[in-house]
Amino acid sequence: MRFNFKACLVLLCAALALGGCYPSKVTDPNDPRFDVTKFSFEDYKTEDELLKTLNALFPEGTTKQKVDDVLLKSARLDMFQNVGPDGGIYIVYKKSKHDPSSNHPLKTARFLYNESHEVMDIETSFMDGISIKYFIGERIQ
Repeated sequence: MRFNFKACLVLLCAALALGGCYPSKVTDPNDPRFDVTKFSFEDYKTEDELLKTLNALFPEGTTKQKVDDVLLKSARLDMFQNVGPDGGIYIVYKKSKHDPSSNHPLKTARFLYNESHEVMDIETSFMDGISIKYFIGERIQ
């Protein structure tokens, strides 16, 4: 009986060790196991990581419809549009709800589209503290 207990314990430890070697969610869009329907801004720790992923998912020339299908439907983000000083059409995608008092930054992506509604450029921004309040229009004291 003692042998069986030890064998079970060894197998359990091995299973836990092997299970920890494989991430439950693949965040690299170049990995064949990447599932775009599970894409989330929250999976990326830096602006650069998120930007590299967005550039891989939406290379220059990608249609706005494809971007919206992923970011609005799968990632469940909100968007708002503005026209930049250069006359370009900018769309900002962000999480629909964010608590400015949390320790987590508000992660946004700003897409520049041409007249044909194709991606020209992408920028990412992680904001926290007072910059979030300013960004979401909350009164700053």
